[in-house]
Amino acid sequence: KNCEVDLLEDYLNKFMTKEDADGKEFFETKVEPAAKILKQFYDTGVQLVGKDEEAPSLSFLQSATSIATSKEVKIVILDFLLKHKELRDVHDEAGQISIEKQLKQLEGIALWSMLTKPKPKVRFQRCINILLSTRSATDTDPNGLALLREEKEAIREILNTAEFGARAGEIKKVKAMLERLNEHRLVIQHQNRMEPLQSTLHLEHIHPQNHNNVESWTDNWTHKESSVWLHRLGNLVILNQKKNAKIGNGSFNVKAEHFSNSPYPLTNQISKHMEWNVASLTKNHEDTIDLATEVFGL
Repeated sequence: KNCEVDLLEDYLNKFMTKEDADGKEFFETKVEPAAKILKQFYDTGVQLVGKDEEAPSLSFLQSATSIATSKEVKIVILDFLLKHKELRDVHDEAGQISIEKQLKQLEGIALWSMLTKPKPKVRFQRCINILLSTRSATDTDPNGLALLREEKEAIREILNTAEFGARAGEIKKVKAMLERLNEHRLVIQHQNRMEPLQSTLHLEHIHPQNHNNVESWTDNWTHKESSVWLHRLGNLVILNQKKNAKIGNGSFNVKAEHFSNSPYPLTNQISKHMEWNVASLTKNHEDTIDLATEVFGL
């Protein structure tokens, strides 16, 4: 499937011929180090050396590998992290920073794959092309990680129109994105990066899904406005599960009070609004897309 077997067979043949090695040596020098670095990656044990605001989000990349439409980026992450470790072992800080910049660019590829849902063969080939391009860099795209103009446009269109809060698969994606955007804001504010929190994060609809019997919502929102905006990016924030249990489907004033105590900057800033109507939601929607454009290089 997707030529993985052919690639591995070709690699093994070259390894055995070039190194005059056997299977034991292949395991000890290739398989075992790869397994260890992946474990470090998932245990958040990879040490980065670049400036916080310029460093990649390992949390977002972890999330990307757990989503069906972007899981292939693990191929590239593994290759980059093995290079990063080799450079760390020889105390090459400049080389490590260069790899970290490539990992940051890879976030854009992961987002493209996650949202536009190309076929598995296309995703796999894109990752292989990145690996090949890093070994034969060109002046126009030194590492093969640059998103094409039409790919950026496709991502922005999906961010603008998708109903991320409607289905489980899309909820997983928007939680990963919002976690990344909140992390960016925390770093800018000179606070700590977020540990991967997907298992404890809850996606909260500011305008609640079950609003028909809540006067503060039915008085200010038409049925059409609710159906258009309910599940879109501008109406969604992340909370921890315990906090969400206390909010339920309450009025905006009740929600804003809880949001004001949130450690997530994008959630916290919603509490600054006096009310939650189409105008305030639209403004938040546009601001969130602008922030995603900045963070992911769109």
